[in-house]
Amino acid sequence: MSKLKRTEERMYFPAEELRVDQDEGILEGYAAVFGRWSDPIYGIFKEKVRYGAFRKTLKEADIRALFNHDPNFVLGRNKNDTLDLEERKKGLWFRAQLPDTSYAKDIHELVKRGDITQTSFGFRTIQDKWNEPMTERELIVAELRDVSPVTFPAYPQTKVSARAEEALRDIGVDFETLMLVTLRLKRGVDLDVVDIDAMRSAIEILSGYVPESQTDHSDQESEREHSETTEEPEQSTPTGQTRKEAHRARKLALKYSRGVES
Repeated sequence: MSKLKRTEERMYFPAEELRVDQDEGILEGYAAVFGRWSDPIYGIFKEKVRYGAFRKTLKEADIRALFNHDPNFVLGRNKNDTLDLEERKKGLWFRAQLPDTSYAKDIHELVKRGDITQTSFGFRTIQDKWNEPMTERELIVAELRDVSPVTFPAYPQTKVSARAEEALRDIGVDFETLMLVTLRLKRGVDLDVVDIDAMRSAIEILSGYVPESQTDHSDQESEREHSETTEEPEQSTPTGQTRKEAHRARKLALKYSRGVES
């Protein structure tokens, strides 16, 4: 089991029957569609939601309807009975009683005109299932955070991430392999020899771009920490990495994955 902290994720869909009721100020539609594959993420894998993924969280979680996942634009809340959520055969259905605010009125009009036509939901993964090449993921159990009509769906396939990928390739970092290693680390899967070599290579290449003054400072900090601890022989992980190497690899993976998601 991975010890890495679960980060919030988002999944996007073309809006299914997203509509507003002009008289009652209601926004409703599907935030997720079961069994439908997403667009490719990082150009590497795609994902879908299994029916029943939200069953537990709908009974327990405090969930909001937001605009563009922005907590400054609350449209409803299930604990306040202004947001209804239900797992239906087709997907995750929601119905929000819009507040009497200027931004809610704007969103109402934008949905009515067809300017906003896509939805999304924010979640944390509790249980998922991957195929062996790690090109497909099925979300089995999720902790639901919010449902949102969105202006732009933003899977990590943006021009920014494309430029980041190109920049890494230009300096010799195997982007695709590094992303797969990151996914394995998040899942708690033991790394194989190829994974370890790719991580070591990336660390070596990226370390060469750290200014020498910062490298010296980091080395001094490491020596200070080392001198304050009792000397113990380094133990290896099941993959053959030392603890120090495994820790360093995980730090790099976390830093990298956060960078490409931002």
